[in-house]
Amino acid sequence: MSSLEELRKRLYKKEALLRRRHTLAPASSEESEHASGYWRHTEHMSAQKRKKRVPLYVWLIGLLAVVALGLLSAAILYVSGYFDAGTVSGRNISFSVESPREINGGDRVDWLVSITNGNSVPLDTADLIVQYPDGAQAIAQSNAVRERRALGRLAPGETRNELFGAYVFGAEGDERIFHATLEYRPEGTSAIFAKENAATVRIASAPIGVTVLVPQEIRVGQEVEIAVEYVSRADIVLENLQLEANYPFDFTYRSSSMQPVEGDNRWRISALQPGVTRTLLIRGVLAGSEFEEKAFRVSVGERGTDDLLRVYGSGVATTLLKKPFLEVAARINGAEQAVAFAGEQVVVDLPWRNNLPVGVKNVTIEARVEGAAASQNSIVPEDGAMRGDTIVWNAGTFPRFGFLDPGESGRVRVRFTLRSGMPEGEQNSNLTVTLRARIFAGETPEGFTGVDTGANASATLRIGSRLQLARRGFFYDGDTPNSGPIPARLGQETVFTVVWSLTNAFNEMRDVAVRTIVPPYMQWKSVVLPAGERITYTETTGELVWEVDRLEAGVGFSRPARTVSFQIGLVPTANQVGEAPVLLEKSQVSGRDTFVNTVSSDEASPLTLFQLDDPKVSVLERRVLP
Repeated sequence: MSSLEELRKRLYKKEALLRRRHTLAPASSEESEHASGYWRHTEHMSAQKRKKRVPLYVWLIGLLAVVALGLLSAAILYVSGYFDAGTVSGRNISFSVESPREINGGDRVDWLVSITNGNSVPLDTADLIVQYPDGAQAIAQSNAVRERRALGRLAPGETRNELFGAYVFGAEGDERIFHATLEYRPEGTSAIFAKENAATVRIASAPIGVTVLVPQEIRVGQEVEIAVEYVSRADIVLENLQLEANYPFDFTYRSSSMQPVEGDNRWRISALQPGVTRTLLIRGVLAGSEFEEKAFRVSVGERGTDDLLRVYGSGVATTLLKKPFLEVAARINGAEQAVAFAGEQVVVDLPWRNNLPVGVKNVTIEARVEGAAASQNSIVPEDGAMRGDTIVWNAGTFPRFGFLDPGESGRVRVRFTLRSGMPEGEQNSNLTVTLRARIFAGETPEGFTGVDTGANASATLRIGSRLQLARRGFFYDGDTPNSGPIPARLGQETVFTVVWSLTNAFNEMRDVAVRTIVPPYMQWKSVVLPAGERITYTETTGELVWEVDRLEAGVGFSRPARTVSFQIGLVPTANQVGEAPVLLEKSQVSGRDTFVNTVSSDEASPLTLFQLDDPKVSVLERRVLP
């Protein structure tokens, strides 16, 4: 029997159970009475303590009440000026600005600034500084932006009223703010204090009325005239004014009754007297889709120092595009906006259509190719003829134009070639070629007397530049002296010079990079000329990169080519004996044409020992010897 079983038996014997019961029996009555008395005494003492203890939240409520009462008392004393007794307080200085809330643009505005010293101590000196609203013309000083007035000494209880006047301008609905600052020095101190106030005036109507007049409907491709009428509602002569027109997309400016001072949409207006009305006429051609709505917005105002127009009045007018009665369009290489390169042939299609409800006799299309990049001698019209620099299609060259039925359509075509280069002295960047065409009837269609049934069209071709890369290799020739045996010999290093050259004919190129791989058996010698060129070599991959941030137009043509040279070393191995190993892998260049926003690229073939450009290295010296 295990010791564990013997222990269990002893625990459950009757005698053991009796002994445990006797041990756990209740205490005697005397002991019980003594114990109960002790606990009653303890409970009584605890109850007394609980009765005497005040809860924590009661203390917190009382403390908050005392703090609130103190703050309230301090606020009452502060408002009543108790703390300011015998001193100068800004609260005791009454400072107000009065003005009308709304005006008409260009009206005179008077601001009444009132100051009262409510302190018991005088103000030794007081100055009033005002800031007039933006674009306002002050009465006292016409060019003043700020004005300072010395008020002198202000006695206790004394009031000063100061009046400021200005002509206020702005667009309808604008708000203009007049700022006023009082600077004062109390008696007996050298400190200067300030107090500020302001008044806002809303412009209920513009000082210049602007009306834009356009036809309710405009035929696509027809020349349109926009009339802009402007009148002064101000009480004074308005000077230094400019008129700015915002044209809709696809509007081409042709002319105006006044010469623009900037671009084709800003005009300078001479001094404008009160109540005087003037008119500006703007002519141009609108393109777009039928039933497309076009908006013309015109603003008149003063040009600020920031070159922006402070608008005194504006107007807007909309028109609806309709198909022209006789319709013509121009498509260069199939598009209205196309890109081509020097020396390429260009094809221009001129689709036409009769949108009139009646037939039209003797229709003519005339077109011109404009731009120095186009070779005028290369212009070849299909079914047309040249009249000077004008291409003409009429019933004599294109019999269908003798009479066009309602809805009849077709196309004519012309081809020309872009010049391969620009003559010396001509612009060689951002070149364009524009084809302008007009269709019209030789006889007025029945029922359309006095109506311009013709239409205009144009298309523009942008000339892109071709980035070109040349790669040359030398041993004897070149700017950098080389070393080693020629012909190259097994196990001995021969150093060669490689030259990269970049040319760019027409437009500025950005982000230009030339890349190649230096074979693993070639050694990069870390010699680069010019030293300032950004050329990097990565030993782990053998990649060699030349970066040029900006390559000007005409490099390699009207100005020297951009070049860089570097050295590489060849230590021939046994398997290259009798061979002409590759010294440099294929070189590739790419860059972004900033004018046409396209990527131009070129490449040069790998450079081998046999393909050295050095005339002093004979054919027999272009292979590796043992």
